[in-house]
Amino acid sequence: MKKISPTTALFCALGFNLLLASFAFSLWAEWGPYGWITAAQTALLGSYSGKASFMLTFILHLIPAMLLLLMAWGRVAKGIVLGLPVLCILAHLSLTVWLVSTGGRHTDAGSFDSAVRDASFVPQNIVLEHAKLPALDMEKISGIRTGASDLGADLYVPFTAGAWPEPEMKVILKTKSEGLDKLTRGAFLEGVIQKAPLPYLVRQSWPQDPSVFAIVIEDRGSVRGNWIPALAAYVVLGIWGISSFLKRKRGPAVPRAPLA
Repeated sequence: MKKISPTTALFCALGFNLLLASFAFSLWAEWGPYGWITAAQTALLGSYSGKASFMLTFILHLIPAMLLLLMAWGRVAKGIVLGLPVLCILAHLSLTVWLVSTGGRHTDAGSFDSAVRDASFVPQNIVLEHAKLPALDMEKISGIRTGASDLGADLYVPFTAGAWPEPEMKVILKTKSEGLDKLTRGAFLEGVIQKAPLPYLVRQSWPQDPSVFAIVIEDRGSVRGNWIPALAAYVVLGIWGISSFLKRKRGPAVPRAPLA
């Protein structure tokens, strides 16, 4: 077999990281390979399984990723293979610690359009009076059932377009049925605002506007509360990693000789 050149190994390492990024983004945004697999299931079966879509997306990325990993030899290539994912994890960990420790920023609540203009991919806390909110387009409401009944359904309701400086960017309220009832009765809108991908089923229910991203306002929870589970997962992984390292450092336990 012909030996792979260092340049080719370097490109294989970069390709491996691109596949990792593609896999992560595809799951997060329910787009790309995940979206294609989900669309195929829906077309053939009339519905789709999230677990099946995950496994098929994983397999689709796994095979070329393993081939690229085998060809990524050398210190530089191995450093890229390991280094870039570690840097991304450290960046996410830093963001998680910052959001949990500070509670996140509070967006400008002077008006609805100023809050929308201030929204970014980093979540922010938001509190708005009902009088400052534009009307909800109840005809386009879309629900995703998360439990055995419709009571646990996540509802996605678009605000009426044209009430903010960039109407081409959709602004969506994510809520439950009880939260929607409270809001229609004049309650404050309190929760989290950020730019985020819309679930596949929601995008399918709005075929006239297929954009992946929107400004999503979730009317429950807070930035700190939403990110505590991520920090807890990092703590558990950290404890597991430290304990595994200490066990290896101590070496295998030596059995004691029986007393005479």
